[in-house]
Amino acid sequence: MKNFMTLLLALLFMAFVTSCGSDSKTDETLPDEEVTDEDIVEPTDEPTEEPTTNPTDEPTDEPTNPTDEPTNPTDEPTNPTDEPTNPTDDPTNPTDEPTNPTDDPTNPTDPTNPTDPTNPTDPTNPTDPTNPTDPEETGSCTYIPNAFVSNWTDNFPTDWVSKTKLSYEKIDRGEGNYALRAYIDDPADNFYAFELPPFVTAADAAFPTKLTFDLKTNNTSKISINLRCGEDGNSDPYKRYNWDDDANAFVNAGNNAYNFVNLGDSNFHEVTVELGDELKDGNFWRGHTCRIEFKYGKKKPEDANADFDITVDNFVFHTATEDCTGEDTPDPTDPTNPTDPTEPTNPTDPTNPTDPTEPTNPTDPTNPTDPTEPTNPTDPTEPTNPTDPTDPTNPTDPTDPAACLQIPNGDFENWDGDKPLDWGSGTSVTYSNVDGAFNIAHSSSSGSGVAFDSAKFTTSEDDDIPVGIRFKLASIKSSKLAISFHWGTGSTNVFTSYNWNPDKKKFLVDNTSDKHNTYDYNTPVNFGDTEFREVEVVFGPEITEEIWHKPEEKFIRFRYGKEADFEVRVKDFEFIYYGANCAESKNYEVSWASIEWPKDLTGENSVMIDVPQTFYGRVNIPGLTSATVNKSEFLMGVRAQFGVKKEGVDPDYTWYDAEVNEAFNDGSGIGNAFGDNDEYKYTYAFPSAGEYKYEFRFSADNGKNWINTSVFPDEDDHTGTGSATVPELAKDTILNGDFSTWISDTQPWLWTTTDGSLAKETLGGNPALKVSAIKGSGAKSVLKSHTFEISDTAALPQKITLQLATDQIVTISIMLDCSGSKFYYKWNKTNRYFEPNNQFQYKNLEINFENSNLNSTWIDTSNVTAENWNGKTCYLEFKFGEDKNNARWAIFDDVTIVPAE
Repeated sequence: MKNFMTLLLALLFMAFVTSCGSDSKTDETLPDEEVTDEDIVEPTDEPTEEPTTNPTDEPTDEPTNPTDEPTNPTDEPTNPTDEPTNPTDDPTNPTDEPTNPTDDPTNPTDPTNPTDPTNPTDPTNPTDPTNPTDPEETGSCTYIPNAFVSNWTDNFPTDWVSKTKLSYEKIDRGEGNYALRAYIDDPADNFYAFELPPFVTAADAAFPTKLTFDLKTNNTSKISINLRCGEDGNSDPYKRYNWDDDANAFVNAGNNAYNFVNLGDSNFHEVTVELGDELKDGNFWRGHTCRIEFKYGKKKPEDANADFDITVDNFVFHTATEDCTGEDTPDPTDPTNPTDPTEPTNPTDPTNPTDPTEPTNPTDPTNPTDPTEPTNPTDPTEPTNPTDPTDPTNPTDPTDPAACLQIPNGDFENWDGDKPLDWGSGTSVTYSNVDGAFNIAHSSSSGSGVAFDSAKFTTSEDDDIPVGIRFKLASIKSSKLAISFHWGTGSTNVFTSYNWNPDKKKFLVDNTSDKHNTYDYNTPVNFGDTEFREVEVVFGPEITEEIWHKPEEKFIRFRYGKEADFEVRVKDFEFIYYGANCAESKNYEVSWASIEWPKDLTGENSVMIDVPQTFYGRVNIPGLTSATVNKSEFLMGVRAQFGVKKEGVDPDYTWYDAEVNEAFNDGSGIGNAFGDNDEYKYTYAFPSAGEYKYEFRFSADNGKNWINTSVFPDEDDHTGTGSATVPELAKDTILNGDFSTWISDTQPWLWTTTDGSLAKETLGGNPALKVSAIKGSGAKSVLKSHTFEISDTAALPQKITLQLATDQIVTISIMLDCSGSKFYYKWNKTNRYFEPNNQFQYKNLEINFENSNLNSTWIDTSNVTAENWNGKTCYLEFKFGEDKNNARWAIFDDVTIVPAE
């Protein structure tokens, strides 16, 4: 009876606990339609620009994933001896098994033996319904890859996700520890700052109670955090966490509030994201791909001292029983061991690293790969030895090169319904197989989007870099089409875009963007009929060896623009190679190259500092430049560079990519004025005085090999190396004060502007400088001279004369700065000159000559002393006063120093 009463009380207690638990915060979960109410939404016309990482696509990117590969003992080579008979005991941590309920019972307060793993019915067993430890509080730890920011690719953490509007910096914390700084000076919108690498939670994953990380706020910053779990990318459910000053932590909230976080100093502080029952809503946490998103809030007018500038490090989930401080992401280049690059053996059989069921020793010379194979691949006398270069059957024989790397299923030999096998889908498009070609159509003009992706592929360090892609294209309807080459991992992939050039009939890189990632849909592809044309995507220097040899997945993406009649048909995709080691590579050679003009910039031809010069070089490549059609500039793999070095200073040339000179082409690529040669050009300004050498170099194999113009002997029509003399700037004078030298029609030599616009104006037959500023409040710094040097023995300036024209009211104030000593000058309306003053001044000092002619005036610089003049560097700065109603302008000329007698 006593036992019965005890059992009855226990059941009543559990019923009470259950009823309390049913009142969890289910109202925290927002309705589906509210997910898009957040003031940050990824662009809807490019929903797959940063595809969500699929844990099954890239199993080696997340070695701590407890569900990635739990059934294959050969996939976890980091623990060959710990538990060889039970490789699935603890798939989340191959070197540590703290969460196995049979190894370490979860009830430390049970008076029975807590270390006895042999009693499955022991009331301390966590599956016992009377166990006060809720089974949901147990389970495997969840680790964040690269959580301690230990692994970096260039200056960004490996596998983290950057965003377009921010700047990032690698912060050294000392002793080999680094943190990530993310900042933007003037946040104009609420936006994403960065994401941590995706991670996968196990089906039995323990629910964390909090997330901690190190945070340094370099200024007052608005921060909000999302924890997103699901499988569909940006549409995944997520929980929002905002900063709470009272709790001194990030707490669960209904919406991103972007509250200010100011920790009081610029040191690192461990901060907490409080996690609770919201992770249990609708199975939000367990068995999903999750990621942590940091966001920033926009700066409002009242936020005068705010920006966004934070540094983060050391992310750790904490459960009720332990801290999930797993190791950082290992070196992804080691295919044999995600956590221990030195361990080559099979965890279940150290004698056979390739097959746990294979009894044969892999080092047995009688059987390297097949127990029935009698030959020995390591026997140097064996004629079938694959490493013997004389064996005609040897696939690595240098006389029989391997096939070039190609796009998988690029010939569309295999299909999966209406789509080529392994090729990816797009958005709002329809597909069909038309006689072995891939037909893609989009019937809505609502926006741009992804048409389709190629099959994914990976490259190795031995793979040659192609010069481009060739495929057959039929524009069934006039269609806007752009192409991009992607590399990276999951949502972190980056890309280079190629847009259609109707003159060259090629897809060319957009060089107007530093990252070459701007799509241009302004020009539709329109051949005038439905016949297939052979077209190319031309790779240039933007596809570097570093990019091509990255071990990450790569693919080609086709995108469509806003075009109601979009429909194209494609087939026969292949990479094209010039000068590569693989079998299908084409080989061309530079037979001659020369500097065309200027051949010499010395003596009377000397060039001034910072004045741009355009240099021209010519090249002959038999089979390319000598063709009457499809000249080299319309092909792939031909590159040109201009090189320059300063004598006595630079040991080697600095090289700059040159562009083809199309000045004499008729636009079709059929012939030009250079005969069998092609001409390239580059514009360069010598930055300082001195003697320089310059030359061109050319490549016929996309930069693998280069031939310099200096290689070929100088003759009557050939110059291989040019020389330039750049004289020192003259002292004691304001250079280009007469504005006779111009870099362009809007840029005089050496003179600059901050808040105005400059233009060449001809008055009296000579060029002058017109300076304009739009109407608005506040003074505008509209003109600044170069910094001119004053010699130690120069006479003091009596005045600085100038010519000035304006037919409207404008206020002008001037400053002379000599090595930090500042002299200000205001307009004297009565005597019409600029007199000394103690600051910039404009009020009631309007200038109006009431004509458009140049009028003589001057700046009275008699207040300048020898102490502030001799041996100093000086400059002039002109400012316009404010005018809220009218645009302001004035014309300047003949700015000249007049020394005192």
